[in-house]
Amino acid sequence: MYPELVENLLINKEAGKTAMHKARYPVRAAPYYGIEGGWEVDILWVYNERVKAWENKLPANIRKKIGTGSLGNFPHYKTFFQNPPNVIDLSATQVHLLAHLHCWNITAPENAQLFLDILTQNKL
Repeated sequence: MYPELVENLLINKEAGKTAMHKARYPVRAAPYYGIEGGWEVDILWVYNERVKAWENKLPANIRKKIGTGSLGNFPHYKTFFQNPPNVIDLSATQVHLLAHLHCWNITAPENAQLFLDILTQNKL
């Protein structure tokens, strides 16, 4: 299961697409937590990664900033001290760019149906 997940995330990333993969997994019983096994769950994995298809749609002046300065490690911001001396603090630019990326990941024509399908399943 894990090798399939990693392979598909890498294939999408290398193709410049959203690093995501949908798969069905068996649910094992976990009596201590009150979880009954014997059924399956669909998971849509979305990895926080740069997406060339999205970057190519950005204005050139913004595209040039990604990978430099305060966006040098975009979208892999540090949990602590991304912008020292502040412990936990992202700039408006960092937050907006990250939010825009993930909004695009969800609403891009090639992705939207996957998200709609996973969010509208009613199996409970």
